[in-house]
Amino acid sequence: MKCQKGLEPVQALFHYNIKMAGIYIHIPFCTKKCHYCNFCSVPFDTSLKEHYTEALLKEISYSDYSQQIETVYFGGGTPTVLDISDIERILSSLEKRFSFVSEPEVSIEANPETVDRKKLLQLKSLGINRLSLGVQSLNQNELILLGRTHDVKKAKEALWLVSDCYENFSVDLIYGIPGQDTLSVETTLNTVLKVKPPHISAYELTVEEGTHLHQQIKNHILKLPEEEKVEEMYWCIVNVLRSQGYEHYEISNYATPGGQCRHNLNYWLRGEYIGFGASASSLISNRRTRNVADVHRYIKIIKTEGKATAEKIELHEKDIREEEIMLGLRTSRGIDISRIPNNTLINNLQKQGLIKINNDRIVLTDRGMLLSNRIILELIKDN
Repeated sequence: MKCQKGLEPVQALFHYNIKMAGIYIHIPFCTKKCHYCNFCSVPFDTSLKEHYTEALLKEISYSDYSQQIETVYFGGGTPTVLDISDIERILSSLEKRFSFVSEPEVSIEANPETVDRKKLLQLKSLGINRLSLGVQSLNQNELILLGRTHDVKKAKEALWLVSDCYENFSVDLIYGIPGQDTLSVETTLNTVLKVKPPHISAYELTVEEGTHLHQQIKNHILKLPEEEKVEEMYWCIVNVLRSQGYEHYEISNYATPGGQCRHNLNYWLRGEYIGFGASASSLISNRRTRNVADVHRYIKIIKTEGKATAEKIELHEKDIREEEIMLGLRTSRGIDISRIPNNTLINNLQKQGLIKINNDRIVLTDRGMLLSNRIILELIKDN
């Protein structure tokens, strides 16, 4: 696969609602499950990895999707725990089965402890031209609390390595961690900004039921920061990144001009995508499907049937309209004002400083993005 040469086409894609088609590959393996994670992931095991890779290749070969592909995204889990040869086999199977644009965006998620210079250059040589590095924090106590397997030193080393090897890369951060304060958030941000990433994702920590973190909070071992403190962290992130030329283009995502993630933009614009692997989802012709989440079941079903769909949902006009509101309002592109005929509701949200109208489009303000769930529910309920 050829590397994406320029970033400017992303601007047109985003602002003019040019939909694409993408592929998502789920790699469920991790060196260790983080305390906050409820994703479909399992500890790395060489034998299981071999069986899973074979199942992935078979599922890909059974696909009858015919649209031209513009993005590929390896997520997880930690995809970079795979050997380079495994990733090469998967990419080769995709190239044999699908038609690609001349310069697709090909992304992979990585954790600091799973990459070195040699591996980064090998990934790049395979055509992977965008890397998302899961740093989360540069405070050692916060990393321990989150259950991360890297320390601050390793994270900093990885930041410089990735910035040296990749033009197009992203850094993932988490805020709202128990014991965290605004100074810690700002310190992490300022260190990350030294490597000038084109893209930064900053997610508020969510406590998912069934996770180790949930149990610790339930048992009063840990306590989340007060809501006011979390808001302070959010505003710190918004203001620091904006001062450095980043656009707050999605609730949790910031990018320099042209640095937006094309693959994720396609999700928010409701473009088509096809997912391969355990728990992977697809959206094709207004039908959402999801694969079985259990890794062992996925392998067994693929071996006999070639597909492992657990759920199919046909989307009707009302579903589509609600999705357009929910997904569109996550972004700085917003939604067409005609989607919300209730002028009173729009005026009330404007007066509260939660939305603004740009060229007949409703867009959440920074404060609106902070309260997005409430606003989106109001607008969907009224629709």
